[in-house]
Amino acid sequence: ISNSGTAPDLMFRNNDIRYNTVGETTIGLVIGAGDYNATFTENNVSHNDADNYMLTFVSRGQIKVMDNAFWDNVNSSGVMVIIGSSNTSTIEVTDNVVRDNDGMGIVVTSMGLMTIERNQVWDNTDHGIVATTELSATVIEAEIYVDENEVYRNGGNGIWTVSMNTVEVTNNEVVGNRQAGIRINAMKELPDLTDNTIDGNDVGVFLAGDNLAPLTTTYTFSDLVITDSTHEGFYAEDLTIVLRSCTISGSTDADLAVRRARIDCYSTDVGYASGHVYMAGHIKVWWRVDIDVQWQSGTTVPYAHVLLASDYDNRTYRELDTDYDGHINTFNIEEWSMVDEQVNRWSPFRCTASKNTESSIQVETVDRDRNILLVLRDAHVPDVVITEPEEDALLNYAIVRVAGTADDTGSGLRTVRIRVGAGDWTDMGKVTTFSKLINIDDGTHTVTVQAEDVAGMLGNATVTITVDTEPPRLMVTSPEEGLLTNSSEISVEGTLMEPGLTVEVEGVLQTILDSKFTEPGLYPPE
Repeated sequence: ISNSGTAPDLMFRNNDIRYNTVGETTIGLVIGAGDYNATFTENNVSHNDADNYMLTFVSRGQIKVMDNAFWDNVNSSGVMVIIGSSNTSTIEVTDNVVRDNDGMGIVVTSMGLMTIERNQVWDNTDHGIVATTELSATVIEAEIYVDENEVYRNGGNGIWTVSMNTVEVTNNEVVGNRQAGIRINAMKELPDLTDNTIDGNDVGVFLAGDNLAPLTTTYTFSDLVITDSTHEGFYAEDLTIVLRSCTISGSTDADLAVRRARIDCYSTDVGYASGHVYMAGHIKVWWRVDIDVQWQSGTTVPYAHVLLASDYDNRTYRELDTDYDGHINTFNIEEWSMVDEQVNRWSPFRCTASKNTESSIQVETVDRDRNILLVLRDAHVPDVVITEPEEDALLNYAIVRVAGTADDTGSGLRTVRIRVGAGDWTDMGKVTTFSKLINIDDGTHTVTVQAEDVAGMLGNATVTITVDTEPPRLMVTSPEEGLLTNSSEISVEGTLMEPGLTVEVEGVLQTILDSKFTEPGLYPPE
């Protein structure tokens, strides 16, 4: 049917077009170029044999193909080919079933508006849906909307389009296609790829700049989910890509791949070191982390030094310092990366926290946005020395001065405290020298001075002393008080009233026997 001029609208409806062999011609049903509007709806096109296309429209007007069934057609390179030859062309392909055909399923090329929605495109031997425009045009005005289609098990790409202007490929189920699930070439503008199910394709998503987009332009995609690709999950060529909060998993060869391109992943789940770099480019998988450093007591460590190194090969990744609150603010950190031919396996990280003489190492895996808590363990107890009183001192006064020094080279002193026996502690504060007057009862006592450091480690020093403020109790039984004698030799005798005493009579040390003493030969002056 040829229409090269202006004509009334064309309607093809409720036709059963089956088992036709076109013969040596190349096109099954062609509506020639013109300014017409046409609607092709509720037709059954099946089991036909055409050397090129089953259905072709070429128009500068409005074309609608909807609610048709195309299945089991053979020897065609394309089942449905629609060409909009003007930027005023409007093409709608909706609610069709395109299954089990030779060749491509739906092919739409236009300089105007293209809408491809709610079609079932299954098991065709070539690409499922192709939507493109004239790339050499001075001004690209084409708008492409591919939405809510089921694109299953086609022999080529599931959905193949270009992105020179507005492109939305959304809410589609793209499963099991033998090339890319979604392929976008000539990517100059950012396409919308939200809410698609992309599973089991050879390549999940294939994006190519085709030298149209400079690498200084960054294209950001969020919330993509790509699963179980039989080759590569996400492929970028001649582009700079950022993936945020995406999931790309289960790919047979690699979850990510670049050719002369860059991919930076933020908060994105991909397989560890699951990437390919062809020719040149980089892949980097980033997460957001913040770090806290605490002593084993739970107290924060201000101004601690943190060194992050690869646990795989011990290469240093980064060095940082905590603030006054023992915290390092959130920053980006690589889980792994590939830069040209070099593979950097950073995570797990060997995290070394240090302060003064103390240092601790933890191995931490970074495979998500997270906080890292490093526990810096102080292994050294504080040093405490009591310089006064001396060990086993015997004191005849109750007010006793306890003095000495305390020191900690690790986490630093928190406080110094003192007690007598099992009594209550008296806090002397954060002091390196101490001198404390203590009222101590008569008797033998243990005085303990304890230093506690910030990490909770305890150092103790003790001294045992005896306080005796009471005079010795004894009784002189001979001679009697006020004795008047004409003898020049006097015997002095007495009884001790408490144990442990030593007795001297006129400077002569007495022997104590059964708490008694006797000095028989004293010669007092007249």
